[in-house]
Amino acid sequence: VNDVYVLDTVTMYWEYKPAELVTTKTVKEGEEEEEDEEEVKRKNKDKKIMKIRPRAGHSATLLPRRRIFVFGGQNKQGQIDEPLLLDLNKMEWSRPIIDGKPPSRRSGHSACFDGTGKVFIYGGWDGTYQLDDLHVLNCQATDPNKWYWMVVDVTGYKIGGLCGHTATFITDRMFVFGGWSNAVFH
Repeated sequence: VNDVYVLDTVTMYWEYKPAELVTTKTVKEGEEEEEDEEEVKRKNKDKKIMKIRPRAGHSATLLPRRRIFVFGGQNKQGQIDEPLLLDLNKMEWSRPIIDGKPPSRRSGHSACFDGTGKVFIYGGWDGTYQLDDLHVLNCQATDPNKWYWMVVDVTGYKIGGLCGHTATFITDRMFVFGGWSNAVFH
């Protein structure tokens, strides 16, 4: 589903904002771009717009430059590992090509931005088990196709696999609260 609703916090009114999934050719450094984006849009104006797979249990993280990074979730086919980016200025979705080892398919995970250019994705549910891994997306580069994944080994207290929890950063620490683990709610 590629529907987006925006809440105006002054009027407390929800507004539907149509958003399109735009696919653009990635140009490698040193190569020339064959066509500009407007030319591609003009040529493809009669083609069917690609849809984003419906999902629940995904994360949506607000990033600088009025962008939202969406990861994972699940639908009738199972868990999803697809990264999506919504540009709020253009109301356009894209699928960034991200280097490194991405998190496995999951839903019910947490994702939070640390304020320095990194999104931390913790835990979730892979359809069988609660996960306890921590992945970091380095999104400091302006171009999402220059972002990269990192797997982080956590030391100290081990909280185990968790899904349906929340996480937030306070200064340089990520706090995890609540969730479900091994049939126990926290």
